[in-house]
Amino acid sequence: MYETQSDNQHPYGVTVLYGGSGTGKTTLLARAVAEHCQYAPTVVLDVTHDLRELLVGSQHSPRTLHPNVTVHYYTSLEGYEWSLKQWFMTFSAGDIVFIGPPEKGGDPSESIRLFTAILTSTKHSKRFSVYVCDEAELLFSNNQFSRQYDNAIYTARNRHASIYLAAKRPTRIPTNVRSCAMRAVVFKLRADADARATEELGPSELFRDRVQNLTIGKGLYYCGQGPGEELPILDSRESPIPWLETAPEVYSKRR
Repeated sequence: MYETQSDNQHPYGVTVLYGGSGTGKTTLLARAVAEHCQYAPTVVLDVTHDLRELLVGSQHSPRTLHPNVTVHYYTSLEGYEWSLKQWFMTFSAGDIVFIGPPEKGGDPSESIRLFTAILTSTKHSKRFSVYVCDEAELLFSNNQFSRQYDNAIYTARNRHASIYLAAKRPTRIPTNVRSCAMRAVVFKLRADADARATEELGPSELFRDRVQNLTIGKGLYYCGQGPGEELPILDSRESPIPWLETAPEVYSKRR
């Protein structure tokens, strides 16, 4: 279940972000990842290339990652394992690995297989401290893999790793996975079923009404507030990332 607000002021655990296309969800996720990867090795499943374009830049947008961050790209498990053996690859703070199809709009199956191997296998999982999945619905649409994620998420939490799951529709994320989250940012949800799925975060009718009427770019931030407590609103482009405010101190103690 969601933990209390006082237990939540650190960068660890599962963070979920919900919101339809164009609501600000991926913008906030990109900002969080850009900050987090400076402190811990990070792996990103980005099958749409949207995060890559926001963080690394494109012909239409500048790079937003810190200049000292090193970027790596992989498209398949075989290619990833080959590079580990060939180049004795290790990852540390300031390394970010993007996993996705070679071309935007390409088949995501090999990318999902690689991310699944990294997240769920002892062999690979300890190489990273931060796991990021945009379009997280894709992880749980394949029964072959979805049963592996529960144990992986619990294991990651126990070793103080961080997992980001961003989804357009919370109803596509299993309830037991949603309940593992330490915090949630909910942007505008248009479907009533998706709004109802967020009732676990607060007073049901009030919360449901608010998430269906949010302004674009604004998200309700839940981190264990009790009944009747006001939920702060985060601006996807401007608000500080609350759970990363202690990151410099926390990660300096781990080195």
